[in-house]
Amino acid sequence: MKKKITAILFTLSLFLFGIGSVFSADSPDKDPISNWMKEWKDPSNQMRPLQIIHSTPITEKRIARYRDRCGLGGFVVSVSGKNGYIRNKENWKEFVNSVQAAQKAGLRIWIYDELGWPSLGAGGVVLEKDPSLESLELVFDKEAKEKFHVRPSYEYTFASMDSLRTARRHPNPLDPKAVGKFLEVTHQQYRDELGPDLYHHVEAFFTDEPTMLGFSLLRIMSKEDREKYGITDPLDWSKKILPAVPWRADLEDQYKQRYGEDLRPHFESLFGGESDQDRAVRERFWKMIAEINTDTYFGGIRRFCETDNAGPRASGHTLAEEGVILNVPVDGNKLAALKQFQIPGQDLLTSNPASQFRGNWLTNAWPTSAACLIGQRLAMTEISDHIQRHQKPSKVANIDEMRATAGIMASWGITEFTLYYGIDCGKEFPFRNEISHRQYCDFVGRINAILRPASPIRKILLYYPIELLQEEYVPMAGKFDSNRVSKRMKSIAAAFGSAGWSLSMARVPVVIADDQTIQELIANGAKNNSKKSRTIRNDFDFSAIVYPAGVPKKNYKWNNKNLKEIYAEEDPAITVPNKVDSVLGDLAGSRLLLDPFIGNISCGVFEREGKRIFILTNANAKDKTGYHGKATLAGALNPNQIKDGKWTILDPETGSAGSVEMKNGSLPIKLGINKTILLISP
Repeated sequence: MKKKITAILFTLSLFLFGIGSVFSADSPDKDPISNWMKEWKDPSNQMRPLQIIHSTPITEKRIARYRDRCGLGGFVVSVSGKNGYIRNKENWKEFVNSVQAAQKAGLRIWIYDELGWPSLGAGGVVLEKDPSLESLELVFDKEAKEKFHVRPSYEYTFASMDSLRTARRHPNPLDPKAVGKFLEVTHQQYRDELGPDLYHHVEAFFTDEPTMLGFSLLRIMSKEDREKYGITDPLDWSKKILPAVPWRADLEDQYKQRYGEDLRPHFESLFGGESDQDRAVRERFWKMIAEINTDTYFGGIRRFCETDNAGPRASGHTLAEEGVILNVPVDGNKLAALKQFQIPGQDLLTSNPASQFRGNWLTNAWPTSAACLIGQRLAMTEISDHIQRHQKPSKVANIDEMRATAGIMASWGITEFTLYYGIDCGKEFPFRNEISHRQYCDFVGRINAILRPASPIRKILLYYPIELLQEEYVPMAGKFDSNRVSKRMKSIAAAFGSAGWSLSMARVPVVIADDQTIQELIANGAKNNSKKSRTIRNDFDFSAIVYPAGVPKKNYKWNNKNLKEIYAEEDPAITVPNKVDSVLGDLAGSRLLLDPFIGNISCGVFEREGKRIFILTNANAKDKTGYHGKATLAGALNPNQIKDGKWTILDPETGSAGSVEMKNGSLPIKLGINKTILLISP
C-alpha cells in the first residue's frame, strides 16, 4: 500500500508540473547523474541549511529536534551573551562542549563573531581594552567659528540610534589597531579555546553588518525610547546633530600621499558643492576611505582566517544591500568589501519571492558576483521573513513562499543558507512547524546536492558606477533621507537599478563589476590569469558588459576584442526585459528563453561534469494557473552534447526524478506558482 501511495504522489507531482515526464530510475553508469542522485535522495548535512541560534548550549535534545525532526545541517552559534559574554570562562566551557557535541553528531558549525551587530565591538570588549580605538567622525558646523572638528562617532549614529539593542560605543573599522584588538578577543580566542581539532570543524566566521559610522540609517530616537532598549554607554544628548564623514587620525596625510594635495582646504567640498572640483574631492576622498575600510576591516578578517587554511573561512554580509545610494557611507565600495570575504554573503529580510525581481535582485547579485570574481563557488544568505512578521497585520511566510525564495536565490548561486526562520510560529500560524521546517531543509538540501558542486555560467558584466556615487554623496545631519540626495545621485541609482532589474527579469545572470574590478580582469587577462589580485577571473571569461545610463564612455583596453560594450543610453532596449535578448543574443551564453515571455520566473544556468543544469522558479503569483509555455534553448551547449533528446527533470519539493523530451531545441513547460524544477541536459 505504501508503494502504491508513493507512486500516486509521484505521478501527481509530474502532472502538476505538466511535463509528461517518464521516470528513469536507473541511469547508465557512464552518466554522472546517477552519482549525483545518491546525494539528491538523501542530502547530507553539508548540503542542508544552518539555524542561527546564537548562544549555546547544543544539547542532545536540541540536536534531536534540529537535525532529526527539522532536517537542519547545523548551527550558527557564539559564546553565550549572558553573564559577561566572552569575559566569562564558564561561557567558553559551555561553547567548547557544544562544538564537541555538534562534531560528534555530524553537524556543521559557523561562529557568529559578535554579541550583536554591527560586528567589531565584541560586545564592548574592544573598547574596554583600549578606549582610544573608538570610531571618529569629521563634522561640519557652518554656524561655528571653527566649522570643522573631529569627535567620537557615537551619538546620532548607527551605534546608538538604529539598533534595537543597547546603545554602545563602537570601535573604528578604519583603524588597524581596533580591528586587530577585535580579532584578538574574538577570532583568536575562539581558536585558542577550541583547540585545533574543534577549530578545524568550524566552517566559517559570520560577520554581521559591519559599517562605518557617521550617519543614522533609521530614526533619531528620543531619550525615552532609547532608554527602553537600553543604554550601556551614556549618551550626550546635548551634542549637536551635524553632518559627518568617517575619520581616522592620519587621513590628511594619507590623502596628501595619494593625491599630492592637502585635504584641509577642501573640507567643505566633502559636505556640499556641485562644481567639478567639489565632486573630484569627494570621489578621491571616498575612494581612499573605501580602500582603507576594505583592506583594514574586511581584509583583516580574511587574512586572519587565511593563517590556518584548515580553519574557518571569512563570511558574512554587509548593511543596506537593496540599493546603491548608501554604499558610500556604509562601505565606501560594497563590491570591493564583499570580494574580501572568502564566502561572500547577503541578508534577505523578506520571503516574498516576487520581491527578488524588484530591488532584491541586487541582494543576490552582490555576493554571487563577489564569489564569481574571486573564483569561489560558495555564497551565503541570512534569510528570514522579518518584513512579513513586522507588517500590519503580522504574518509569516508559508512553506511555498519559503521554498520559492530559496529556489530563486539558488538560481543566482547562493549555496549556504543560514536561517532566522522561526520553527514553531504559534497557534495563529499552525502551518509553520517542525514538519514544514523539515520540508524546507530537504528542498534546499536537494538543490545543493545538484548545484553546489556545479559552476555558475556568467557571461555578462554589469558596470557598478561607484565612482559616480562617491562624487555625489553628501552627508546630512540626522536621519538619512534618500529623498534629500541630489537629482544626479537619484538618477545614477535609478539607472543602475533599471539595468539590473531588466537583466534579472530577462533571466540573464550578471556579474557586477566596478572600475577597479575591470582593471584587474584586464590585467589578469594580459598576465594569463594572474592570481595576485583578489579578482582572479579575466576579461576572456565574459562576452559583454552593460553600462547603465549616465555612465560616460570608457576607454578600457580589453584583451578580449570580442567583448561587446553596451551603453544603455545608446541602446535603451537593454532596460526592457522582453527586448534584452534582441540586444545580447548568444552573448549571454546558454540559457532558456520562455515563450510566451514572462517576468518573475528565475532561471539559473550551471555546468557540472559536462552537463548544463537549469533551475527555474515561478514567482509570478498573478497567474493562478501557473506558467504554460515552452522553453527554447539559446546559446551553445558543449559541442559534444546534443540539444534534442531526453533531459533529466528533478523536483526538489518532492524529490522525484524523471525525464522530458526536447525536440528542435524546445521543451514544454508548465510551472505552478512558487514551484521549482531543475532541468539537466543529455
